[in-house]
Amino acid sequence: MGVLTRVLVFLVAISLALPLAEITTAPAMAKNHQRSAHADKSKSVQAEKSQTLTFSNTTAITIPSLGNASPFPSTIQASGFKKSTVQDVNVTINGFSHTFPPDVGILLQAPNGQATVLMQDAGNTTAATNLTLTFDDEAASPPPFGAPLVSGTFKPATGPFPSAGTGYPGLFVLDGGNPNGAWQLFVADDADGDTGTISGGWSLTIQAKVAKEKKKHKKHH
Repeated sequence: MGVLTRVLVFLVAISLALPLAEITTAPAMAKNHQRSAHADKSKSVQAEKSQTLTFSNTTAITIPSLGNASPFPSTIQASGFKKSTVQDVNVTINGFSHTFPPDVGILLQAPNGQATVLMQDAGNTTAATNLTLTFDDEAASPPPFGAPLVSGTFKPATGPFPSAGTGYPGLFVLDGGNPNGAWQLFVADDADGDTGTISGGWSLTIQAKVAKEKKKHKKHH
């Protein structure tokens, strides 16, 4: 099956999927950042804040020889953001193993329904064993194609298309949405004969922009 056809089949399968269950998550708050400026009396000061939280679903994901993984999708319920919009999203896959990695497609869907492919057709005939794969738009390169898949931090990517430069957008397409809600990871195998697992589940780090607050400062005479 051609690369483009396989990716389209994968996306259609995901668009028809219904959530099976929601998994309890374990949030951890990082530092909040705040910038402020001074203004004259009667002028408001706007302080910009960002909040970063990490959530995890440690339930193992089983990848069959053909078809949708179990669970499908795997869900993380993000919460704790107040009046915020997504600025940046990173995803880590923990304990990825598969006897033929290019068979595997992984897609992330945000609570608002916007989705992006994290990985499709990566690696080669070399089996992957207990890898940690982090997907980050700021990474230096995508996962290897036509070479062994290894642990590391990668740009989200699908296999190369005949037309140079053609591909899918990165995680930035999820920016601007509400970070709270169900984030869903869809994993599928598009060719028969090989199996795998994501033994440690996955984690999601969200940086969100907090709505601006207006503060008034009086000039001292």
